[in-house]
Amino acid sequence: MAEGEPAGQIEIEIVWIAPDGVHRRAIQLESDATVLDALRSSGVLGQLGLRAGSESELEATAATRLSAQPWVLAVHGQRVGLNEPLHDHDRIELLPPLIVDPKTARQRRAEHRRRQQGERRWSPDRAVVKTGESQPGEGEKG
Repeated sequence: MAEGEPAGQIEIEIVWIAPDGVHRRAIQLESDATVLDALRSSGVLGQLGLRAGSESELEATAATRLSAQPWVLAVHGQRVGLNEPLHDHDRIELLPPLIVDPKTARQRRAEHRRRQQGERRWSPDRAVVKTGESQPGEGEKG
């Protein structure tokens, strides 16, 4: 806990991506706070258009809206629910959806690079040769 911080308080950071860039907001909460408490206290719910009257209505609306939206809630990269308890220095992340599977994206980039450099992924004339062995035609003087 930082100096001057009241007892029972935790520091939380909320990070989300919007069309205009990455947003970060640091807040302090009671030590028994949940992800929903942090989102409510930070004002992020209002920015996402989540407004409701009662606490249970807010929770139900937030849960429905967040699950219907393309983002995922995570704390330090691990998926969490709205009622997940928070700890000091946790970072809540509103993660956008993956547009392309990371493995597929990497394969596409590699294939694009190969095409630009004129390489082929595999061909019979690029067969692997074990150390100490010679390829056919090697060592023959003609």
